[in-house]
Amino acid sequence: LVFIENGQTYKANLSYTPNDDTLFYAQWSEGFRLGFGQFVPPAATCDVDNDGILDGTVAPFKDSYDSDTTENYEVGAKLTMLDNRLQINTAIYRVNWSDIPLFVFSSACNRGVTVNASEARSQGLEVETIYQHNAQLQLKLGVSYNKSELVKDSLAVGNDGDRLPSSPEYTVNLGLQYDQELWGYDTFMAVDYAHVGNFYNRVGEQGIEGGDYGQLNMSAGVIFNRFSVDLFGHNLTNEDAITLADTIVPDQRVYRLRPRTIGFNIGYRF
Repeated sequence: LVFIENGQTYKANLSYTPNDDTLFYAQWSEGFRLGFGQFVPPAATCDVDNDGILDGTVAPFKDSYDSDTTENYEVGAKLTMLDNRLQINTAIYRVNWSDIPLFVFSSACNRGVTVNASEARSQGLEVETIYQHNAQLQLKLGVSYNKSELVKDSLAVGNDGDRLPSSPEYTVNLGLQYDQELWGYDTFMAVDYAHVGNFYNRVGEQGIEGGDYGQLNMSAGVIFNRFSVDLFGHNLTNEDAITLADTIVPDQRVYRLRPRTIGFNIGYRF
């Protein structure tokens, strides 16, 4: 099956810099993903009544699905203050998503098809700050809020207002790094923490719940001329959480956060 489409996508951007420390911008763009062919489940077991619909669902039997498209809006600012020691980047965005390709599974025959279903909207806010307290100490803070939901009823997927799968509403990350010369060598210590809000692997907050976890990492290192050695610890609190739940296979397989991991790296610069 050869899938061919043609068309155009457009993008427009406007920026304003009233001074060297300030940038405001606005952007509009279009996007798409090409549709694709697919294997149709056998009608003898998945369309017993021969009505062209996957048994147990309202999804049509089709050997392909169409392209999905987006229309994207973003406004934001990039600011530098306090003699270049503080940077603030912020953005507000909205993405209108049409002809969403979603996999519809039939428990009647343990098979499924991908269909173009409904329309959705994703909108939110992102803020990132970097503060250089002095030559040694740097602090970072990032916060994001996202609301992703259907904006049109779909019998195959869900109803207007249903939350999209795998879309946490909140994420927060904090970071701190301290650099210092010690006994004539450059050294550093860093700690970062990230929190991810909860999400579900099915539309409308159904299915497997994931997210809702925090991850703490730390590292420290030293540079000896051309050599570097650093010690790291990832997920130091040994958080056990689901980072992704499969939406296609029926056996509820998931991906989990890597357990506490401690190690070291040795490098040499040629």
